[in-house]
Amino acid sequence: MPPPWQTTDVGDVGAAGTAYQGANGDLIVAGAGADIWGSADSFRYVYQPIRDGYVSARVASETNTHPFAKTGVM
Repeated sequence: MPPPWQTTDVGDVGAAGTAYQGANGDLIVAGAGADIWGSADSFRYVYQPIRDGYVSARVASETNTHPFAKTGVM
């Protein structure tokens, strides 16, 4: 990921996730893990550290890889 973007796996994902910036500037993220609900979250996370400010984001699409696949802004 180009700076200032950072990426990490959260929890016990089993297989490492990936994230990169595509030629058109979109961020492409793929991850594994049990899920993001309940008491044992595990997922791939892309973020930018910020101080004071605000965030404006749009999820353009989510490929239907699995009935439980999720995409969102945290």
